[in-house]
Amino acid sequence: MAKLATPVISVSGTNIIWDSVDFADEYGIYVNSSNVDYTIGLYYSIGSYGFENGDIISVKAEAHGTYTESDMSNTLLYAGSLEAPSIYAGTTYLSWDTIAGADEYFVYLDSFVQTTTTSTQISFSSLSPSTGDKLNVKAKNNNFGVYSDFSNSLYYNITKPSAPSISLSELTVSWSRVTDATNYKVYKNENLATSIYDYQSSTISYTFSDLLYGDKIKVECYNYLYPELISDFSNIVTYITLNAPIISISDKRISWTAINGASKYEIYKNGTYVTETTNSYYEFASLANGDKIKVKSVNSGGDKSIFSNEITYTTSTTNTIIIRRRLII
Repeated sequence: MAKLATPVISVSGTNIIWDSVDFADEYGIYVNSSNVDYTIGLYYSIGSYGFENGDIISVKAEAHGTYTESDMSNTLLYAGSLEAPSIYAGTTYLSWDTIAGADEYFVYLDSFVQTTTTSTQISFSSLSPSTGDKLNVKAKNNNFGVYSDFSNSLYYNITKPSAPSISLSELTVSWSRVTDATNYKVYKNENLATSIYDYQSSTISYTFSDLLYGDKIKVECYNYLYPELISDFSNIVTYITLNAPIISISDKRISWTAINGASKYEIYKNGTYVTETTNSYYEFASLANGDKIKVKSVNSGGDKSIFSNEITYTTSTTNTIIIRRRLII
């Protein structure tokens, strides 16, 4: 059996209308895919059925002879009236809830239509507002030409993110994610060390390959949509780890290169503290074969490095250097 042609429906005034389908005896009216009525005419009065906002209306042509019913027509989204949206703003988006019966939203900037969208949010970057601009939204049903009233008004006032609060552990600086921030810049001694893009991690960190005593670290952040709105700098953390001296010996005199941040040095022989000096050398009055010598750096706050390399004194002792060690305070 041949299938009837598919109706194409539209709205005219208070009626849903369609053109005649050859050989059709009647037309089935469907709401949300369920048959609710029949008509032999080429229209259906909107008032004939209790349509509700958001109902999906369609029509099938039907016959009682040698033809089978048509496919379902195009659909119409019903709206008798539309509720006004309630809009709210995040840092990067203007949003609102779905309005029953609406298939499009008009976004207004200072009472002028800026754009339309079928979504329920739009980024501020696509609107290019200025501080103080008024934002409104209207819902629209295109099938029935119905508009809502204006939404509530919001005034654009995007501010910079809060400053991070950072801490330093060994060579790693870390901080908690800043609300609405997506990018972070890490500075060492006022110079940019790295940039980090991370909008998901609860804790963000960066590990330096090396730091020297007294290096100062700070961080700032921003949202990539508004790179000009940069946070204030974080607190400054200072790397206060003292390097251990690298000592050498010549006869009974030990020496080393001065350590940045050290105000004095402690001298140890055979594990026992001997004395301290502010010089970068020390000469023993006497040493015995097998005496083991080490040195620690000390800063003005009393923080100490780990021990230096260890030198064992013999009558044939020559300069000895091993790899630098360091203590994390």
